[in-house]
Amino acid sequence: MNTNIEEPAKAAIRRLQSQGWSGSATASEWQAIGVWFAKTLLLSLHPSARYSLELVDQKWDRHLPWQPPVSWLSADPIAIPDDVSVYLHRVDLAQNPTLAAPRRYYVPAIADPDNPGERQIAALTKSTDGIGVSLLVHPGWAMDNPMVGDSEAIDALRGGVSRDLAAFPPFGPGSIGWLATSAQLKQRNKLGALEPWKLTTNLFAPLLERNDLASWWQFQV
Repeated sequence: MNTNIEEPAKAAIRRLQSQGWSGSATASEWQAIGVWFAKTLLLSLHPSARYSLELVDQKWDRHLPWQPPVSWLSADPIAIPDDVSVYLHRVDLAQNPTLAAPRRYYVPAIADPDNPGERQIAALTKSTDGIGVSLLVHPGWAMDNPMVGDSEAIDALRGGVSRDLAAFPPFGPGSIGWLATSAQLKQRNKLGALEPWKLTTNLFAPLLERNDLASWWQFQV
């Protein structure tokens, strides 16, 4: 991991962090940063993860019903999975009045009801001053985040362009939320054959526009 994850991201992270996460970074730098954040957040969810701060160690939730795959992180070379996404947005901890309105996106909890133990969708967001990071694992589905199209977030793993996060509208800490619904997506074919699952702030929009749901109000076990 040091060769393929830590070293490629280290210089860009140190440079941007020292500037409050402002300043332009190339597409390859954002991708390296995205992989580093994916590694950090995925491993933080591992049941064996422990933290030196006792309060953090006690409060951190590691009891997920499903453990997102992490084997790709140790591959050489790394091949970024199609069903892992990292989105970066600007965060201002000062809570100034110009902050963008909070976003709450609805994410189906289970991608494949025939195999719920291994096809669950995971979402996690963490923020610090200057940057917020959203990690999504969405097995079998592409993801279409409207924040990227609206220039409110960077698709770090697949953005493909140089960007300056400081040019994006600032959000407050905790302003971006991913709400797991009890809806379940139908089992489908390969990811490449699917149109993206478009994230929406309207709980019922996906139900009205598409027929990709296998069930509604089925609570995951």
